[in-house]
Amino acid sequence: MKKICYILCLFCCLQACSSAKVPQQKLRQVDINASHISRKIQNDSFIMTIQNPLSCPLTFYIKDDDSGLSSQLNNIVVQAKSSTTVKTPYTKSTVPQLGVMFGDVNKTVQYEPLSLPIRPNEKRRIIQGYNSSYSHNTDASRYAIDFTFQNHDTIFSAMNGYVVGFIDGYKHGGKGKKWKGYDNYITIYDPNTGLFTQYAHLRHKGVLVEKDQLVKMGDPIGLSGLTGFTDVEHLHFNVLVPDEAARTLKSAPIEFLEGYKGEDLKRGDWVIKQ
Repeated sequence: MKKICYILCLFCCLQACSSAKVPQQKLRQVDINASHISRKIQNDSFIMTIQNPLSCPLTFYIKDDDSGLSSQLNNIVVQAKSSTTVKTPYTKSTVPQLGVMFGDVNKTVQYEPLSLPIRPNEKRRIIQGYNSSYSHNTDASRYAIDFTFQNHDTIFSAMNGYVVGFIDGYKHGGKGKKWKGYDNYITIYDPNTGLFTQYAHLRHKGVLVEKDQLVKMGDPIGLSGLTGFTDVEHLHFNVLVPDEAARTLKSAPIEFLEGYKGEDLKRGDWVIKQ
């Protein structure tokens, strides 16, 4: 009877996802806006003050190449919970636009083993590993690993760090690539190593932590779900590092404290946290 109920629930869930529409509004995990950045031209100088409200460093850069300031103000790093002011000669009348990315591009990242994002004595199967054709084939997710998780299963932090962003407002997912970027997820930053970890496809309102919260390795942080580009309940786990050339975070290889190496994990393999 329980098996029949489970199948019926799964069928209803898949039916709901197949008929759901892609959200019209795109959510953001953090909002660095005009209130955090002051820019002005004064006495033939461009003066800019940037405030970083997050618990991780941010790297700012000039997006407007026509301004002529790209080389002078390349990679302005503002450390966590701090601000900086820069001043440089500038004679044009337009105020250049800024781009921003997570992380400190000048910091050497330390690659350290992480814990499996599951509870002790729990066993999980791999459904997608490195460089997989389905979705792990871009710089953003090349070394991600997908674990079997059922809806509402608890996800645990793989490292110590600060919660620097999350999205938990999406309700649905789907198989088509139109669903890319519409998943709920959590981003955590470790100031000691410079690594970011990301936990994706969480359920609606499935985030168990707050922004700026310091979490420890093994702390419960979220509930798995079926949001974004997927039609299979699972946890998408990704380690990320700053990519100066691409102006974003890129996926990085993973090694686990439990003895598993990401490069060895293939679809169908099992892992256990002992």
